[in-house]
Amino acid sequence: MRILAFSNYDIGGIHKLWNEEKQEAPSQHMWGGVQLSERGHDVVYLDFEQSKWLKWLSGKLRMVGDLGLQLEVMRQARNFDAVYCAHQPTVALLSLFRRIGLFRKPLVAVGYQTPRSNGFVARTYAKLFINGLDRLLCMSDEMEADLGRLGVKKAKMGQIRWGVDMKYYPFGETAEADVPHFLSVGKTFRDFGALISGFPFDRARLTVFGAGHELNVPIPTEADGRLEIRSDWMEWREYVQLLPGFHAMVLPIDMKASNANNAIGLTAVTEALIAGLPVISTDNRYIGIDLAGDGIGYWVEPGSSDAWSAAISKCCDDLETLHAMRRKARDVAETRINIQAFADVLEAELQGVVNAPRS
Repeated sequence: MRILAFSNYDIGGIHKLWNEEKQEAPSQHMWGGVQLSERGHDVVYLDFEQSKWLKWLSGKLRMVGDLGLQLEVMRQARNFDAVYCAHQPTVALLSLFRRIGLFRKPLVAVGYQTPRSNGFVARTYAKLFINGLDRLLCMSDEMEADLGRLGVKKAKMGQIRWGVDMKYYPFGETAEADVPHFLSVGKTFRDFGALISGFPFDRARLTVFGAGHELNVPIPTEADGRLEIRSDWMEWREYVQLLPGFHAMVLPIDMKASNANNAIGLTAVTEALIAGLPVISTDNRYIGIDLAGDGIGYWVEPGSSDAWSAAISKCCDDLETLHAMRRKARDVAETRINIQAFADVLEAELQGVVNAPRS
């Protein structure tokens, strides 16, 4: 197959950087493109740099997606067997054109967000801008259920799970620290207020990566010597070596900060699991991983300091169970939540639409 691939960020630029590192770096942020190439398919990354005016207009008309990218796809599509976008909203207009016969190439997209409303506007958006896709690969059961309620045809949807490039992430059989040591990463859509006010600093330590110089929330006095905020830029090789040294990942998500149901925290969760870290997270089933059901972590009620205190204290009370979760976390990542498993599904779905009879 010859595939034209792109997303809502410059995966072609990431591919160039990956090549500059002699292809010795994690490849998950090319969303399966590398793995498709390894399997003999010709993957071409769409140039992300398009007209600045069209970028501006796309920002004003967000419902129709990225106009510049979509117009360039229409110009090039005749040279490809299928078009693949790793971000469904980016190809909303192409989906409409596909639906009414103005775009002829098979169109496959990955989806990881849905409208919070089931009202007229959301249902109209789904009818016009989603139902034209040949396949929409949903990152969670919850997302597929949401879109079904909005009228997206079940035959158009499938399931897929995204994860990391496993060979670059060492597994930690045991955490190094004597005192339970938890890690939190990221800044966007984070609820550090609930986490910090509920964190039992008298029993455990907390390190935060990637949230800036300060958390902009009140810091209790008992956090002295037990809270580390690392704000410097960290190269990926250092990060993957540090991960296994923690007892677990904590992921406080501000669910109200996003105007859509979204897979917030997915990258952090997938990287934690492959390193063998259990995950304690604000309840967000849109990441497509059942932490509690798989025995690899705990869900926390959104915005609840008490829930954070209870969950982390539970871990501190039973380090043996927390330790057992490490192997389970790695197993889940190795069998289901990794970029090879993602590419298995993606390849099959692309082959399905390319080989489907033309109406």
